[in-house]
Amino acid sequence: MPAFSMVKAKKSLAIRIATRVNLLTLSTQILVRNNEESRIFSIVRKIWKTILE
Repeated sequence: MPAFSMVKAKKSLAIRIATRVNLLTLSTQILVRNNEESRIFSIVRKIWKTILE
């Protein structure tokens, strides 16, 4: 039984890592696609940081 749960844990970890990688590649694709918008967003974020500081 412990061996089975170990395999299950490894499987869920692999799924979690795969999901994270998928999200990363997806967000990268979105960023590349919306390069102009992301630049504007980073500028807005910088402005917000300076206001909050």
